[in-house]
Amino acid sequence: MDFLIKHVKEIQQEHASNAYLLASLLTIWFAFNKYYTLINKTLVYAAALLLNPTLRKAYLNKSWKTINKRHLGTIKRSIKAA
Repeated sequence: MDFLIKHVKEIQQEHASNAYLLASLLTIWFAFNKYYTLINKTLVYAAALLLNPTLRKAYLNKSWKTINKRHLGTIKRSIKAA
């Protein structure tokens, strides 16, 4: 999921002059955001990240920094639930 966020942002910057493509990317972004928000409610995604030996807690602290600012305690709750 985090890879997709990065990819969509890069494509938006790359094609900033193409209004039609930007409109499509914005639609993608809203749909993606809807489902990404639902992930925070399931906690399965966080558990999978924590159990992955190459990611673990350091990955959550780095990649979920913005989410954790908007929704205080997300990382802590996810770790506790996992």
